[in-house]
Amino acid sequence: LYRETQHRLEESESLQRVTSALLQERNLDEVLDVVCCEALGLIRAEGSAVYLLEPDGWLRSAHKVGSGLPTYDTMPMDDSFTGLAVQTGKPMFTNDPVNEPLWYGRKADPAYVWQISSLLAAPLMVKETAIGALVVTSKHGSFDENDLRIIQIFADQAAIAVRNAHLYEQLVAEKLLLDAIVDASVRTRPWNSSSSWR
Repeated sequence: LYRETQHRLEESESLQRVTSALLQERNLDEVLDVVCCEALGLIRAEGSAVYLLEPDGWLRSAHKVGSGLPTYDTMPMDDSFTGLAVQTGKPMFTNDPVNEPLWYGRKADPAYVWQISSLLAAPLMVKETAIGALVVTSKHGSFDENDLRIIQIFADQAAIAVRNAHLYEQLVAEKLLLDAIVDASVRTRPWNSSSSWR
């Protein structure tokens, strides 16, 4: 009982640190790095990646850290292990990826999968809308139901931080564009001090 309580306390403290770090970051790349690095520590895994859902329905790799990480830059939503987690809105894991029937549109290729001993995929959801997935690979030991619980709590917080950082970057880009338009219109407008505006 003491060991379980101590373990839960460590998880809680780790999640608080993650939440604090995510709330402080506004740059999307920095947020993605915090998400991947902290996921490794929380789950005690070797590799981590964030995939963001693109308008064309594919998952695109946005950030990766560690070793034994997924090497695909894009994945289909249909016919992929990670895509299935996103579609169902629930995290899922495999401790035997070589024999996983659904990997990346086909049965797993043993030449590739040998690098990954296990895989956990959690959807990144904001208000019931999928924005991507958090993938953690090659845990020291095997993934279990407790890992699903932890990664879902973490992924829920991470999704909000990723969405906010993405929106912040969009606003900054729009402001820069508007500033450039205003600046260009001021420079190209013929000014005549003797004429008046009518």
